[in-house]
Amino acid sequence: QQAQAQKDGIADPIELDEDVATSPATINQFPLIGGLELGTYLFLGNGLQVLGLKTVPSDRAGFLVQLTTVMVPLVQGALAGNLLSIPVRTWVACAIAFSGVLVMGADGIETGDLGNIGEDLLATFSTGDLLIVLSAFVYTMHVVRLGKYAKMSTPVQLGASKATVEAILSSG
Repeated sequence: QQAQAQKDGIADPIELDEDVATSPATINQFPLIGGLELGTYLFLGNGLQVLGLKTVPSDRAGFLVQLTTVMVPLVQGALAGNLLSIPVRTWVACAIAFSGVLVMGADGIETGDLGNIGEDLLATFSTGDLLIVLSAFVYTMHVVRLGKYAKMSTPVQLGASKATVEAILSSG
């Protein structure tokens, strides 16, 4: 995966010295550090999504949270400092997915006056929609950062650490 990222010109946003990354003390810390960060992202994403679902129909919320698909390559490229390294096919796919979100948002808008379609779209965007979009961004950060921590710990250790953090944050 890292070789593909380097081939595509996308650098890893967090570089570690090879000796530090492979020392036993550091390897034991990664599931804890990763679990803390990733578990927090999941807790926040789930919380924002639940709050958004109080006012947004589930089909619309499901579609909005799929903005994660659009955001992951963009955020990964931005964190690497090289948005131009994102392949054209990915940009096209992101544009198509985003247009789907706009179509979903246009549901219920009267089509009589197309000149005000932008205003009409903004008028249908609620606080609940914003919460769902924010949850999609938080999930995006989880996916991007998971790629980093997954290389440095076992799936069981990282998963257990994430679940523990989520459980602790949820019980408060």
